[in-house]
Order: sequence, then C-alpha cells, then structure tokens
Amino acid sequence: MKNYKYIALMLNGKKIKGVINANDFNDARQKLREKKLRVLELKEHTEGTLFKKRESKKKIKSDTISHFCRQYGIIIASGINSITGLESLAQRSGNKVLSEEINRIVGDLKAGATLADSMLDDKSKFPKLLSAMVATGEATGTLEEVLKSMGSFYEREHRINQKIKNASTYPIIVGIVSFLMLFIFTSFIMPSMMESIIEVGAEMPPISQMIMKIGEFMKNYWYLVLLGIIGLGLFIKQYIKTPIGRYNKDVLVNKIPLLNKGINAIVSMRFSKALYLFVSTGFPLLQGLDYIKESLNNSIAEKAVQKAKEG
Repeated sequence: MKNYKYIALMLNGKKIKGVINANDFNDARQKLREKKLRVLELKEHTEGTLFKKRESKKKIKSDTISHFCRQYGIIIASGINSITGLESLAQRSGNKVLSEEINRIVGDLKAGATLADSMLDDKSKFPKLLSAMVATGEATGTLEEVLKSMGSFYEREHRINQKIKNASTYPIIVGIVSFLMLFIFTSFIMPSMMESIIEVGAEMPPISQMIMKIGEFMKNYWYLVLLGIIGLGLFIKQYIKTPIGRYNKDVLVNKIPLLNKGINAIVSMRFSKALYLFVSTGFPLLQGLDYIKESLNNSIAEKAVQKAKEG
C-alpha cells in the first residue's frame, strides 16, 4: 500500500487536499470517487525525499497537441469507442512522446479510470490547462466542442511561439556577428593600425592601449574566451530555469522598449482566450485560474493572477 497526495473538489465546489492510502493510482482514484470527490491532482506521496532528483517530463509541442485535439474530436464525433480511437491515434502518431502518453491513457481507461482522471494525473505530459478543459468537457457532455476549441487554441499558440522564435533569432545572429567583428578588429586590424602610428613616433592613447591589450589577449587565449562564453551561456540557461531566474528574465525583458509591448500583448491574449474557454464551459473560475496561470508562460503575469485569486 502506498500513500497518494490529492487535490479534489467536493460536490459543493470546495477544493480540498489530503493523503489517501491505496494499492496504486487507479485504486486511489476509485476510493476518491467513492467519496464523491472530483480529482484534480493525484500523485504518490513520499517522505524524506527532499534531495531526490525531480523527474523531468518531455513536453508535447503545441502543434502536436492541436493535431491530437482535432483528431480525437473527430473520433468522438464519429461515435468510435474512445479506447479504440486512442489506440489508432497512438499507432499513427509520428511523435514518440505523444504515442507514449496516449498509450498510458489507454492503459488507465482499460483499468477503469476516466479520461479526466488520467489526463489530470501527475504523470501526464499534457498541459494542465488542456487536462482541466477535457475534464470539464467529459463531465458536461461537451467533450467534442472542447477538443475543437482546444485544437484552435494550441494552433494559435504554435503560431505565436513560431513568431517569437523567429523574432529572437535576429538579435542572436546580430550579437554573434558583432562579436566576431569585434574579435577580428581588435586582434588583427587594430594592431596593424597601431604599428603604423608607432612608426611615425606618435603615442597611443590609453584607451587604444587597453583595446590593444584586450585584442592581444583574445588572440592568444581565444580558447579561454570561447570556453568563458559557453560557460556563461550554460549558466544563464540553467539560471532562468529556476523560479527566481525566470522571474528576473521576465522583468528584464519587460523593460526592453517595443519588445515589452509585444510580450504583454501575447500574454494578455493568452489570458483572455484561456479565461473565455473556462467561463464558456462552466469550469469553476478559482480553480481555473490555477491552470490559466500555468499557460501564460510569464512569471510576472502568473504572480499577478495569483495575487488576484487570493484577493
């Protein structure tokens, strides 16, 4: 027997947390359903694992999620059995992560779990926003409409992500080219110019001497400079994965003229669309804000939503 932590909704809409003892995930779900509770989150509860490495989840890309939602919506509309339809989707999917996730859901369904329970499971690789919407659609009998809406939602997300990626490529290329030009100038061009100045008896200004020293160092120890740049890049990459690093990154980006307006517009659109989806399906707003917050992909906005939720 294992302990499982859960977050669930009571019949009156009140959100509760607790720990339940069960043989496995499916047994835990069944026990919670017998208590008339609607499971929002369920995961194994372990003690003394403070320093245990957290298992990383491979994310499913937005365009893949959109394709899945549309195909599964067609299956629901055609009246095909969910398990049969999902097995077919898993076999035809060219995405290994999606296939594994669908097969996991199929296994849960065969064991007696609902689609909502499986997608809201802590092991699920689907976004919590999608899982919550599917749970609402399954409970209200509007799963087909929900899947269609979510397909459009994630298709739009994919287009936005592509635009952000394309927009960020240009400054990266400019930065790399600028550094290479600086390296060539300080290491090769400027020393030749300084030699000509010295030959005519002129004295180099202190700034020029400093630049010469920098260029000489970069030329002689280019491998150290390269290692330093790579190390700095890896450090920044790991730092922005931490909560404080991610927040500081968003704050910095938000201070950049023009770029901040674009980011704020994207975040506002994500929030508005996600909020509309929850309100239109009748999902409890306070619980919905938790899932909306995760979909914003901006720590400043997430903090604002959390503050609004707490009142």
